[in-house]
Amino acid sequence: MNPNREYGELRGYYDKYMDYNAKRGEVITIPASTKYTPEEIRGGICAKLTTRWGKGTYTTAITKAGEVEILRTV
Repeated sequence: MNPNREYGELRGYYDKYMDYNAKRGEVITIPASTKYTPEEIRGGICAKLTTRWGKGTYTTAITKAGEVEILRTV
């Protein structure tokens, strides 16, 4: 955990954009942030999605604009 943040702060950022009921083939885009790096956002969302959806059920990418895209694959 980053000592300069409150517990759950990063999760609060990506949760407002995330659709945890996404169907196979749907893409969710989490916008770039001035506070969090794309790698931090992807790391946080991957931990949550692996627990929630399961390993191998999604793929992620970081766009040139710094957005994090999640594709539901299963």
